[in-house]
Amino acid sequence: MPQTSLRVEILGHEYPLRVDEADEAFTREVAAYVDERMQSFRNDVPGVSDMTHAVLSALAIAEELHLAWGELERLRSAVSADVETLTTHLDTALAE
Repeated sequence: MPQTSLRVEILGHEYPLRVDEADEAFTREVAAYVDERMQSFRNDVPGVSDMTHAVLSALAIAEELHLAWGELERLRSAVSADVETLTTHLDTALAE
């Protein structure tokens, strides 16, 4: 897949990236989200280094990710249980 170069800005610093062309919009969206979270921590916790803001942001984003994984697993289990129930009902109906 062809790659493209792009620049994203996070906390006022530009970062050059190379991404697949198809992922450019997604990468910009993710970078904007990271910048937003870091700006929020910068506003909430003034007077500390950008590295501290980056670590706090990384921890918050990782927490969101882990919560989302947990919810995804819960949904997968629920769907699996529903499929088993429906399969049992269908087997019973077809056997009658």
